[in-house]
Amino acid sequence: MIVLVVLVLFILGAALYAIAHFLPSAGNMKSGLQGWSIGMMIGGLVGLILIIIGPFIVNLFANAGGLPSVVCPSS
Repeated sequence: MIVLVVLVLFILGAALYAIAHFLPSAGNMKSGLQGWSIGMMIGGLVGLILIIIGPFIVNLFANAGGLPSVVCPSS
């Protein structure tokens, strides 16, 4: 599920950035679209990083509390 959200954020962010590139630079709409698109791509990147390091963080806290290793299901 999170992978789908990451993919959608990357695609929408790239599409908005491409649309903003062709707008005239005099308007405020161009800077607004570029800001939203960069924010979407950064949000997707953060989601991707959480997918990769999430299981390690969960196991780190679980092992610190004396619990056995936790297996995080992948979707």
